[in-house]
Amino acid sequence: MHGGLSPGLLEAKSLDILDKISRPLPDNRISADGNQLATDLLWADPDINVRLFSSSNRRGIGRMFGQEVIDRVRQRFGIDLIVRAHQVVLDGHEFFNDDASSGLVTLFTAPHYCGQYDNSGAIMRVAKDMGVSFKVFKPQLPNNNSSRRSKRSE
Repeated sequence: MHGGLSPGLLEAKSLDILDKISRPLPDNRISADGNQLATDLLWADPDINVRLFSSSNRRGIGRMFGQEVIDRVRQRFGIDLIVRAHQVVLDGHEFFNDDASSGLVTLFTAPHYCGQYDNSGAIMRVAKDMGVSFKVFKPQLPNNNSSRRSKRSE
């Protein structure tokens, strides 16, 4: 997924609920045309200080979600690992709460994002036995830029 989890997933009987999202999403509406499930899938972010959901998000759209939501969604749908993007992480990948057993990883593929961050990019490899590993791509920075930006900035 791109962003994160939604209360709609906790109430869904199956992931077929995703097929009910109208497509294409409108280009000109950041809120996915009022579809809260689509908005959350695009914009929600994990937060270690949130248990379930928080209605506010520092982006001004979407919501924050916590470990309990991750656990409930994984159990409900038999998912081992939720992979998301949407946030710059310095090493190109980052497990929620720095814990591989959290069941959520943020994967960011663009090194030196927008020329402003000296983050690495990464891809995730999934083996036949479903084990995962990461290939990290270090940024090629100009010699005069050695400072690191905020870990969770975008």
